[in-house]
Amino acid sequence: MSIIKWSRSFFSKKAEATQLEGLLVPQLLEAHLKENSESAALNIDGECKLSFNEWDQKSLDIANGIIKAGGTPGRRIALMYDGMDWINYAIAYMAVLRTGGVAIHLNAHLPEAEVQMRLEECSANWVIHSEHLPPVKNVRNFTTHSLSKGNYSPIKLTISADHLAEIRYTSGTTGRAKAYFLPHSNLTFGRTLENMHELSTSAGMLVPMTLGTSTSATILTVALTSPVSMIICSPIDIERMGELIESKKIDSLMLTPHIADEILSTRLNERYDFSSIKLFASASSPLKASTVINLQRIAPQAKVQIACAQSEASPALITGFFNPQRPHVVGIPSPITELKIMGKDKREKDVNELGEIWLRSPAPKRLFLNHPEINARILADGWYRTGDLGRVNAHGELEFFDREIDVLWRNDQPISSVILEGEILFHPKVKEVAVVGSPQGKHQTIIAFVILSDPGALQEVEKYCLNKLSESQCPDSLKLVTTLPKTQN
Repeated sequence: MSIIKWSRSFFSKKAEATQLEGLLVPQLLEAHLKENSESAALNIDGECKLSFNEWDQKSLDIANGIIKAGGTPGRRIALMYDGMDWINYAIAYMAVLRTGGVAIHLNAHLPEAEVQMRLEECSANWVIHSEHLPPVKNVRNFTTHSLSKGNYSPIKLTISADHLAEIRYTSGTTGRAKAYFLPHSNLTFGRTLENMHELSTSAGMLVPMTLGTSTSATILTVALTSPVSMIICSPIDIERMGELIESKKIDSLMLTPHIADEILSTRLNERYDFSSIKLFASASSPLKASTVINLQRIAPQAKVQIACAQSEASPALITGFFNPQRPHVVGIPSPITELKIMGKDKREKDVNELGEIWLRSPAPKRLFLNHPEINARILADGWYRTGDLGRVNAHGELEFFDREIDVLWRNDQPISSVILEGEILFHPKVKEVAVVGSPQGKHQTIIAFVILSDPGALQEVEKYCLNKLSESQCPDSLKLVTTLPKTQN
């Protein structure tokens, strides 16, 4: 099978003509000031707004404060923000980049030991944090208030596109979170004012997002390059999401599988008008087919867009719309993305053969901190080995199978925990499920941990599994639990 890649150029001719594709994040902000300086760059909870002009002026003030305090290019500065303090977070982030500093994203949900480990690992001894948070131990602490000196002078500093802009961390879903570097040129690759305008038709997107993560950092870049009016809200306040969907007539909703399940289990659509929603967009863990089908039941006018990517491989991306005829398809490569499926023998798999998903793009590479062997492979051929398994079907679409570490085995045959969980979730009394394999000698016992809307329905669900699932798929046992372990995301 040959490598899958779209042939058309990602960049529009108009974008090339205006030479905006090489702009750094601070330059993207400055580009807005000529035409729409008073427009809202960020809308927080539908009430508090940050205009492009305010973002420019306030970040210049903080940047000058950083320089006065001794900040120099290359200094690694952690940002510790929490709750809905998005505006100060955005201002501090822009200020760090304007001084040539390297931003590291943290939040108060992280255990103190993890925060200290990341600060030490990233060689960061400065922290800018929310005023309502206590000072971070063992580092020099600032807030935007303490750095503000009322100095709005332009920063006379040339920042190279290949200089580091950020250090981010992977999600830590399958192991300890790993740090990786982003040069300025990767951070803005493919994000221009013109081409992002062409890629978006949404009038208003609701973004329930945890502050101080790698994804929240991406939101700030999108705010500079997309005409979509983004309203950022808390990811844990489901009722507030419903209020905003109805009052702001939201037509696009960004969600994670957990948020989707919360919307469905709380029957949010029965209390709020969902008729304005035209698009559900998910770019984290794959949505289960049962979840997507139920979303389309409560908003039949809406499409469900799914993206499959790894933050460390960005901007490589697989994306598409949910197709009930092929429910495990996540999409096709974006215009700048190459995809191939590789076997353990390092040979490329044929159509419909299962293997590891490899992704590549022409963007400057994101490299890992303290993982020279991984970096050497990436620099040698440009490919990111995702550790996820999938196959490409006859339509050229990627079908996601499972994370390799989560695959279940029975009779030497692989079973997708993702697909199996999705099948169990079709039962109306199953709210959440996690399927794992427990080693038993040379064999593996498959256990499904379930949260039920009716705790007395466990035997009913067991019978459902026996009748619906094949013998090779059916769990050996079901265990009733009241909660499942989750990361902060």
